[in-house]
Amino acid sequence: MNRVYGPDRLKYPMKRKNWEPGGDPAKINGELRGKDEWERISWDEALTLVTDELKRVYAVRQQYRGGLRPQGKRQD
Repeated sequence: MNRVYGPDRLKYPMKRKNWEPGGDPAKINGELRGKDEWERISWDEALTLVTDELKRVYAVRQQYRGGLRPQGKRQD
């Protein structure tokens, strides 16, 4: 219940200050893992980040899925 009603609960969207969307391994800063600060963002920005990441992951999934089985008519 404290996660919902407690004084330390999240009341607005936040993201890590040095986090960059896109999943690019070159942009990952492992030295800041667990130490990076958080910043408040708007609900619009949070929703945009989530939808953009979901689209990116779905596109990558589609690329790899194409190599796993032939595309086209399914044979039963």
